[in-house]
Amino acid sequence: MKRATNALLAGVWSRSITTSCTCRTSSVTAYPKIRVWMTGSPLMTMRIYMPGDAYEPKDAKAQRVEDVVRRIEALPGVQAAFGSGLIPIAGGGGGGRVVVDGHPVDPGREPLISFTGVTPHFYQTIDVGMSRGRNFTDSEGWSRTPLAIINETMATRLWPNADPIGTRFRVLDDADAALWYTVIGVAPDIKQDGINPGNDDARLCAYVPYRYQEAFNTGLTIRVAGPPASITSAVRAQIRASDPNLPIAQVRTMEEVRQLSFWQFRLFGWIFGIIGIVGLLLASIGVYGVMSYSVSQRTQEIGVRIALGAGRRDVLRLVVSQGLTLAGIGIGVGLVLAPVGTWIGRTQFYGVSPFDPISFIAVCVVLLTVAFFASYLPALRATKVDPVVALRGE
Repeated sequence: MKRATNALLAGVWSRSITTSCTCRTSSVTAYPKIRVWMTGSPLMTMRIYMPGDAYEPKDAKAQRVEDVVRRIEALPGVQAAFGSGLIPIAGGGGGGRVVVDGHPVDPGREPLISFTGVTPHFYQTIDVGMSRGRNFTDSEGWSRTPLAIINETMATRLWPNADPIGTRFRVLDDADAALWYTVIGVAPDIKQDGINPGNDDARLCAYVPYRYQEAFNTGLTIRVAGPPASITSAVRAQIRASDPNLPIAQVRTMEEVRQLSFWQFRLFGWIFGIIGIVGLLLASIGVYGVMSYSVSQRTQEIGVRIALGAGRRDVLRLVVSQGLTLAGIGIGVGLVLAPVGTWIGRTQFYGVSPFDPISFIAVCVVLLTVAFFASYLPALRATKVDPVVALRGE
């Protein structure tokens, strides 16, 4: 009977540690450790829309964007600004298959790249310097000059053993598919889209003057010397001064954009966190109940030991040590099984291993504490019972 009870207790422990660690690891890793490169940047973002016949002619959108950006950069407190179909982290821009001059590939096997038009001061606005080569000049950035800046990933993948500066490529799916772009600079990878735990590898990216990638839906990203939201009214006024009919939407600071990029993982974090806390609470209650009941069943045994001369402290030490031994066995089995559950839920983790040691240690400490009190308190009560009464208990 005692062996069956011990086996049951060990099973309860292993199930508790498995459930608690699985849920708790999910809550710890799903949201709080998400970090992106724009954290805390003093950037303001918004989008303007340029529909209608007035913006159908070639370069009409580029001329309007140039006027808007120049007006914004003239505002007090604005350090730099750029216009593009892309807003960092929020996404945007184009893409297509690329062919590198002097590196022919079979048709249909051309690598895919992200291909984005940007106005001058793109890298100054996001505070990213060149790794190699140089940036666009103002005249190059506002004109149709077939130059490009690529990211480190594109340089490594398409020119693994060569310097890409001065080489050429063309984009097959672009309107100017026959146009060759000359690489003038290589820049660090930046986060263009939101969080994607399933595929967070950097894209192959190329950035060209905005006139090659005009967009009816153009984003404005503005670096501000003070609080980003402080220049919102002034920016709106300058856009209205340029064209009072331009719709303005998605007015957000970069921190708000960053938060929105992983809202679903924050939600998952709260859900799994609540499940983990409730699971740990239920496991603690269940373990305490089973352990305390098991110890209370030994009241007669404890009475016999005391009647035969055993000290109360020795009896307490024996009962608690046996309870903690069972807890240790169950926790050991649970720690072996818990990674299976966390591995199944690994798609909800970002930047952290599903085998998060902090979560596992925290759950083990909580449950061992419960085991101690579940053994100690009933045993303490039993030692205070008169041995004669205890012997007559059954």
